[in-house]
Amino acid sequence: MITPIEITNRVFGRSIRGYNEMEVDSFLDQIARDYETLYRKQLELEEELQQKDKLISQYKNMEETMNNALVLAQKTSEEVALLARREAEVLIRDARGQAEEIIRTAVQNREQMALEETKLLQSFKGMKAQIKAFIMAQLELMESFSPEESEAAAAMEKRETEQV
Repeated sequence: MITPIEITNRVFGRSIRGYNEMEVDSFLDQIARDYETLYRKQLELEEELQQKDKLISQYKNMEETMNNALVLAQKTSEEVALLARREAEVLIRDARGQAEEIIRTAVQNREQMALEETKLLQSFKGMKAQIKAFIMAQLELMESFSPEESEAAAAMEKRETEQV
């Protein structure tokens, strides 16, 4: 690409029937100025384009980083949800096992208490029968005494109470 300095420094050969030298120099100066303006503008635009390319590259890197972060966050949330579900299942399973154990223990305790109640009732009935038999035996014994023996036993009992 030709530079503005090359346009300004360009020297043309002379001929007899040539163009007006002043007009050609003036025109070349005008072309050099315009070309220099365009050349600078092109350099500025190229520099601006490079800066924009750098920004685009940075934005693409940021976009990629954000996409990676988003994917990672999504995977992490899925893993957390999965772990939470598994932990909940384990807790529910453990709770059900504990509940079943509590129910089993309660049923065993109820059965044991029912057996103890049955034993106590049988024991009570046996004692009641023994007391009843004892009272009946004492009553029969008292009825077997003669009236004189009854009076003597009563007097003896009275003396014993007075001594005490």
